Amino acid sequence: MLKILTLIIVLLGGLPAFADFVGLSDPPQPYPEHSRGASSGDIAPATGMLLVARRNLTGPVFGRTVILLLNHDENGSIGLVLNRRIESTLSSVISGVDDEADRLPVFFGGPVGMHQVYMLLRNDEPIPHAQHITADIYFSAARPVLDEMLERQVTGSELHLYIGYAGWGAGQLATEIERGSWELAESDPDAVFEASDQSLWQRLIDKLEPIGIEVRLDPPVTTDSEPGPPMSRRHHAAKSNHTF
Repeated sequence: MLKILTLIIVLLGGLPAFADFVGLSDPPQPYPEHSRGASSGDIAPATGMLLVARRNLTGPVFGRTVILLLNHDENGSIGLVLNRRIESTLSSVISGVDDEADRLPVFFGGPVGMHQVYMLLRNDEPIPHAQHITADIYFSAARPVLDEMLERQVTGSELHLYIGYAGWGAGQLATEIERGSWELAESDPDAVFEASDQSLWQRLIDKLEPIGIEVRLDPPVTTDSEPGPPMSRRHHAAKSNHTF
């Protein structure tokens, strides 16, 4: 499906206010309910944090994704999927861009607002027409910002582009976290812009949900003549062979 995007010419508009995202005429619809699991504990979502899809989240849209939260408040939440790079080139989706810009990576940012391109930039100083997210990471959807970055010949370590974004209505993300669809993690600028994006989810989920070696236990055996905690058949047999 994402290959179809190469046929689309996306025009960058002005920098949208975060309030405009959650106030769209066609607001983000609730996503299908996923498998339930443990919650992310007492950590609360906030701008600049990472959402990491849990192993039980297997849907085609958000399975194995890592999302940077651009905004989270009582009105809802928006973010960008960081690790879904697509085959489309920048010159194929934005008019007036030379082929030289195709060195920059383009990602599927989410299923909402796929008529626009959004940017994450890494810079030591504030960027005009860009919203500070966390550390040295900024968000923008302004064409002048893109043109300036292209003129400076920035690389993929400084600029990523995303088609669409992820959006949740008021309270929706909290519900999904509570039912165990997402883990929360502190943001890491290096992780956001790392080249090996396909390994990002695996690396984060292995830290958040380490897979241990499953313990094999025999079915417990209890007897009326032996009060106390249940014993396995193996331990029960061992005790029966002792003489007192």
